[in-house]
Amino acid sequence: MAARHGSESPDPANETPAIELGDEDGSAPDSPQPTAKPGPARQLRAALLGAMALLLIILSATVGLRAEHYAAAAAVGAFIFIGGWAWQFLLLYWPVPATGLVYDLSRKIALTNPDVHVADLYYAELRWFGVGSGADRQILADYFLTRTSAALDLICGLSYMVYLYVPMVLAAALFFVSRRHMKLMAWGFFVTNVIGIVVYMLYPAAPPWYVAKYGLGPVQLDALPDAAGTLRFDALLGVDYFREFYARSSHVFGAMPSLHVGYTAAAALALVGLGWRWVLPVAALVVLVGFSALYLQHHYLIDVIAGGACAAVAYAIVRLGVDRRLVPKRKAR
Repeated sequence: MAARHGSESPDPANETPAIELGDEDGSAPDSPQPTAKPGPARQLRAALLGAMALLLIILSATVGLRAEHYAAAAAVGAFIFIGGWAWQFLLLYWPVPATGLVYDLSRKIALTNPDVHVADLYYAELRWFGVGSGADRQILADYFLTRTSAALDLICGLSYMVYLYVPMVLAAALFFVSRRHMKLMAWGFFVTNVIGIVVYMLYPAAPPWYVAKYGLGPVQLDALPDAAGTLRFDALLGVDYFREFYARSSHVFGAMPSLHVGYTAAAALALVGLGWRWVLPVAALVVLVGFSALYLQHHYLIDVIAGGACAAVAYAIVRLGVDRRLVPKRKAR
């Protein structure tokens, strides 16, 4: 039969359909999916940009604006204007930048409980997890303080650098793999952060470096943040990364829980169901970050365990919410 020509409309079956970048359950769709929803309407776009400008003003008046604030604002603004897939990405990813916003603003929140825990937490750590016996018994942070090495300084310093970026990068990558796991990652990060800050407020606790510097006596409420063992990393590489990072620390008395461990544990839990190739590397990072927290004198082992517990609670809450939204409602008969 001769090929047909002319102005006849093409057969829709021969057109290349738009494919969605992953199903809610992480599997590739069985059939072509409709194109992504359009971006926000003009009025909503203006409202979002206005709200972002207001947030920048609030941050400027409270904690001061930094380079990352401008970068985040520029990225969000660009995604709003691009629309399409970028708008869909932003709708799923926004709890990640919101986590940083909440943490920054928490710097201006006064302690709910002015009774800072110093000696009680130290002696609990010494009793439950101390090494040695009698007068020679030490907490793990003090034990490692006399057994440092350049290799461990480098490895532990690197783990303390990347802990914050792991959930941020993974949440973005999961947009192309599994929208469900992206939600678990982004919201797990956010909820773990909120739980940690609430505990900071209700149970302020001094870290090991504070005890080494000020002792177990009356608390020094005007104590400044200290980079502690991470300064060895700075000295090793000739940089000021941790000195500058901890100079703007939000919570001097925020040893309990360890959010370094909490964030990475939340990331590992969010990957459950994607296979061991996803989970195992992040789980190994959780262990390394937990060791680094002790080695660098930033946390007790009690704090490390508490950080993991915060992540587990957050995961349970977030998974319940995400899975409930994914379950289709039954139609009334």
